[in-house]
Amino acid sequence: MRVRVGVTVLSFDAVMREVTRGGALELSAFDYSRFARRAVERGFDHLELTLDMRYVLPGSFDRDSVKALKAIGEEHNVTFSAHLPLWSVEPASHICGIRQASVNALVESVRDLEELRPDPYVLHATGSLAAEFHRLQIEPSYKRLITGIFLENARDSVGQLVEQMADIGIASRRIALESVEFPFLETLRLAEEFKASVCIDTGHILAGYPGDVDLGKALRASRGRVAEIHLHDAYRRVSGDCVKVRDHLPLGTGDLDVEGLLNLLDEIGFDGPIVFELSLEDASRSLKLLQGREKQQNL
Repeated sequence: MRVRVGVTVLSFDAVMREVTRGGALELSAFDYSRFARRAVERGFDHLELTLDMRYVLPGSFDRDSVKALKAIGEEHNVTFSAHLPLWSVEPASHICGIRQASVNALVESVRDLEELRPDPYVLHATGSLAAEFHRLQIEPSYKRLITGIFLENARDSVGQLVEQMADIGIASRRIALESVEFPFLETLRLAEEFKASVCIDTGHILAGYPGDVDLGKALRASRGRVAEIHLHDAYRRVSGDCVKVRDHLPLGTGDLDVEGLLNLLDEIGFDGPIVFELSLEDASRSLKLLQGREKQQNL
């Protein structure tokens, strides 16, 4: 398998170290391209950009920043994808105005970045409110009813997003709905309905966030539609009434069968980017492990 391996350029700790001086925030010290160069120096040839930063640190994707990122891409043959905003965004909200504002925020962030031709744009079609209800231990029939309401709201938002993205020349297949804390098959049906793609998040599935679906079933069900893999290790441990969940772990520290994953990706003909959702240090260590497994498979 020959695919691009990337990393999310930013981590919370790294950004805070960058902008904190003497106990105070100096937001002007933030330079997205500096983080991008560090990732390229560690051997990554694909970078995922976090579009929440457009709102958290205004100026992150101004003309000069995008120009600097484009220069890095051209100099090092680096490609990009982009994670659409998710903080304070709720495409599945029961309040129409919040859904509309969420779609507007998503589209505004895309306009800044389209010069880089990110592929895909990763979307959480449902947000934290839907996830909160998804976690509730309630009568299954009630949960199905509530899930259906969130699904209809998400359908409205995804439809608006696809339409507005098309207006600026972005095909629906460049939008990838991520496997988040919401029933996976419903997310997949949304992607199929709007001719969008899917982003399979290995850690989310291992942790059980999208419900009772294993990684193999999710990948096979999404065959031909998987645009990106979010790669991190995770586990879900159940002991009596106690459930312990960890995700965003380096490879080899959770339940992910790396060789099995590589075989599955070959099986479904996956050729998109694999993106580590880890700190740069953990991603670099995990990259070496991934490359070692790939070499063994190709012997």
